[in-house]
Amino acid sequence: MSGASYLGLRTVLDLAQRLPTARAVPSVRRSLDDLLVEGDEVLSSPWLEQLYRDDPASAHLDRLAWLRTARHFEVRRAVRTYLGDAADVVLATRPDDYLAALRRAAQTTDGPPRGEVGWSWDSRRFPGEDLEARQLRWQPGDPIDMPRPRAKDYPPWDTGRPRAYRNIAHFELQRRLGRTFDGSRGTEPLWNDLSSAQLRSTESLVGDEQLSLAELLVNHEHGYAPRVGGVFQSGRPAPASLPTERCKLEARAELRARYRLEEIRDGTRQEIEAVLPERREPARSARPTRFAELGDDELLRIVDDGTPPFDLITAELEHAGGVQRGVRRLEEALGDELSLSEMRRLCGLCDSDNLLLVDPMEHAFFDHFARTTFGRPNPARADRDGAFWGAARDLELSRLYDERAENPFALLPDRLLRPLHEIVLHAIPNEPLAYRRVLAWLDQVAAAREH
Repeated sequence: MSGASYLGLRTVLDLAQRLPTARAVPSVRRSLDDLLVEGDEVLSSPWLEQLYRDDPASAHLDRLAWLRTARHFEVRRAVRTYLGDAADVVLATRPDDYLAALRRAAQTTDGPPRGEVGWSWDSRRFPGEDLEARQLRWQPGDPIDMPRPRAKDYPPWDTGRPRAYRNIAHFELQRRLGRTFDGSRGTEPLWNDLSSAQLRSTESLVGDEQLSLAELLVNHEHGYAPRVGGVFQSGRPAPASLPTERCKLEARAELRARYRLEEIRDGTRQEIEAVLPERREPARSARPTRFAELGDDELLRIVDDGTPPFDLITAELEHAGGVQRGVRRLEEALGDELSLSEMRRLCGLCDSDNLLLVDPMEHAFFDHFARTTFGRPNPARADRDGAFWGAARDLELSRLYDERAENPFALLPDRLLRPLHEIVLHAIPNEPLAYRRVLAWLDQVAAAREH
């Protein structure tokens, strides 16, 4: 093996030393894994060559197998040197050890940057088949693409999305409350341990919007997208992520933060009224845009009917690689050749490295198909004043701006593109026209990146 791969390993480890550990581990893990499973190449090292010259007995050994073993231990030492407590994430050989290492590292590192969803699960090393037997279950803080134990598959987006929102709330709670916050215990203990002032305290999470601890606790438990704004009686349709049930839960959470009464958690309007003090808190604003600005009486009404006097604007997740449409195109072309779970894995559907937390207007900026619905601007992705990104006449410009409108694999990361391209090249299509289209798209992207 040439010295280039040795330098590549050193470069990765040097990068890990400079970056925050929690952000570096996934890329380090993938790079080391690629090196450790190579079949014909070995890690070149001067001390290994010298050892061969000094020890004639080694000539009787299988040179390749011996070097692989030596390389393995050299890599393990390097990983522990550079990654410290997080090294077990890279070095684990069993899924339960791997998951335990991820959870320990989450407690001992600074966590991901605000608004990000955490690490990715290494499905190549630890597929879903092992998880059910070992009774391993996902909990907030774990990788959102961790396989579903019972289904034994790569999670669909309907599973990954609420996991992502729960993780965003989890890491923000951990940041505000300290690393000792344990999401496995649920959020109920915090309602009892924290004061009303703490539960109602706010900090920014997405943009300038301030979120209270009480709101984060609701998101952590139910997987709701964080609030990024509100529009008082705008008449604009409420986002699909804002069901009536969420509004009732948010109203209860605000009342519970004010009065810290256990009965408020699941109580009806009449049951909550019975335990509230006679003197009620009034509204803070004549044009409220969030639950904290409502008076007690208005909150009680929302507990009853779930309709606030404003439209709540919530964050969304943009797939930076356009992987959702890639999965659909693969299903059309290779539905009989590959399982849907495998297609999701190959496209990194729930891979945290592919996800970006944005507000609705930003989503429209990045994604042509998020911006439009039936050829017109999507009303759910306007800003709080009802304005859209660009004018209706710019829809075609938007299509040109987003390469994925013409090729759904245009922005797929190289680490996903290469194995996917190889599999499609050798697959047996179930629909020839769809298959040729997918292969042409992948060929086009691969050729462009070679240059």
